[in-house]
Amino acid sequence: MRVQHQDAIGAERLVARRRQVEFVSNTRDGAADARFNLGLTYKRMGRENDAIQAYEAVWRDYPDTELANMARLRVGYIYEDAGDSARAV
Repeated sequence: MRVQHQDAIGAERLVARRRQVEFVSNTRDGAADARFNLGLTYKRMGRENDAIQAYEAVWRDYPDTELANMARLRVGYIYEDAGDSARAV
């Protein structure tokens, strides 16, 4: 029962993050921030592949923002945690 409750909370957070991405997508820094936060949410939910995709979108779509380098680091941490040191660098 507790796991279902945690899943529901995670799903609510994910929906909120997606809405944030859509809402602030008209500003470059806001959109980068929203996408980065989406990556954080996916990571907390244990959805590492989705988190990586969200982070990669930050540095691909918003390379001139401060979050681009932070997103690269986050991807490296995910790979490091998974024991994939070659991709973590």
